[in-house]
Amino acid sequence: MRVVPRICIAVVLATLAGCSSSSDLGIAGSGVDGNGGEDQFLSDLDRNGFAVRSVSAGDEASCEQAQEGVGELIVEGEPGPQLYFDRKPLTQWSTAFVRVAFSDSDQTRLPTVGDLEDQLLGQDSRVSAYLNSVSYGQFELLGEFVADVTLDLPASVDGRAREWEELGTLSLDIPGFVESDYDAWAFVVVSDFGLGGSVSGLLAPEAVVVNGGPVETLCKYWASFAHVGYFAGDSAGAFQDTVNDTTAYVAVPGSDGLEVETETPLSPFERTFIHELIHTLEIQTHALSSTNGERMHNAEEVAGNGDYLWRDYGNRYDVMGTSEFSNGLTTLYRSLLGWIPEERSSTIGEPGVFDVTLEPLSSSEGIVTAEVRLPGRYFQGDPFVAASSRTENEGYVFEVWPTDDPYYWYPSLGLPGGAGGVVIQRTDGYSSALLDASPSANYQYSWGAEADIADVALKPGAEFDDGVIKVSDVVVNAGGSVSFTVELR
Repeated sequence: MRVVPRICIAVVLATLAGCSSSSDLGIAGSGVDGNGGEDQFLSDLDRNGFAVRSVSAGDEASCEQAQEGVGELIVEGEPGPQLYFDRKPLTQWSTAFVRVAFSDSDQTRLPTVGDLEDQLLGQDSRVSAYLNSVSYGQFELLGEFVADVTLDLPASVDGRAREWEELGTLSLDIPGFVESDYDAWAFVVVSDFGLGGSVSGLLAPEAVVVNGGPVETLCKYWASFAHVGYFAGDSAGAFQDTVNDTTAYVAVPGSDGLEVETETPLSPFERTFIHELIHTLEIQTHALSSTNGERMHNAEEVAGNGDYLWRDYGNRYDVMGTSEFSNGLTTLYRSLLGWIPEERSSTIGEPGVFDVTLEPLSSSEGIVTAEVRLPGRYFQGDPFVAASSRTENEGYVFEVWPTDDPYYWYPSLGLPGGAGGVVIQRTDGYSSALLDASPSANYQYSWGAEADIADVALKPGAEFDDGVIKVSDVVVNAGGSVSFTVELR
């Protein structure tokens, strides 16, 4: 048995997660935030022979204790070649919503509490439809607006939009408010000036006061900014409505900035709201990409490749990336949230040659993802860090993008995207990074290089071989499923 002060692990995990918020300490389902229980501990120990239990400072750690990582991690057992954890489905998330406005904004332009309730919680809303789709009908966002606050502050600071950390202490009067009724806060900051940066994490102790006292245990939050008005208040410029406008102007790879106009199923505000919600559900990472020009991702890096070898937000087809080309959600994060059960996933954990057939990831039945988990290759190379964060082995994730799903709308941009084959992603045991399965040279412009991820699927007749795995014999079947062969060396 090994006992480690919990604060040490919290600091390590915050760094590994790569999130900007000082309070992004949790990894998916980790128990590092004090929610791990004896049942989960025994389940992990039974499955892996290696498990970590968090012991908080008390029955329910305060927000300040959660920020500081007070408590201990207790480790039992020894790691085997594979770490794999139960993925219990997250089915509901009860949220205390707060609308925040500024004193100098034109309130007639901005969405009201009623408008936001319909948009974010309505059964027929675009947000509800998206969450229902990516969770295969298993997840529902619940809650209500508990406060509507207009701050005695202007919407701008030094000519730019005011940020979350510049709002000061939010003093909320909520009669009868019970923190334990909710899982998290959601602050919707509305402005007619511009957009601050949306964030998520754990509340700082001084961030929110409720009924004259500090928040005790409802620590998790996300804040999403919405803008309806002229940019920077300049009426000579364009009028923007990030809340309702679903028209997008997209610069596709190889166009050197030439924009294509298209319609998308979500507004910019809705995309950002969903992105931060998923962070709050403990996916404290982004949808990345890993490209190396015309070479394999693990070959010697091409000159001028910038940060494309492991690019944060680099999956431009994913709501946890930039969401420029589509609003999908990778099957790895769906799996970590428990929305893809074991019977709908194939796992390869030892060397050999395997035949795989996947249904499009929007399918409600059948196997929709396959994972290769490299034996003995743990998250950040350390089985203890991997187990304490409930992450799994390094490897690869395979999925088939649908052709009839409104959230995979890249064909409207004239992009091949992931159509006509299998999409391959790399995982470090936690994050998912989109690979270019048919590598091609970066586009070169006067301002620098741009990765070519316009066509990322491995198609029939092509092979992917990076020396670790070989993927070949791709066949697109009637009905949209894709068959292929995976060799793990």
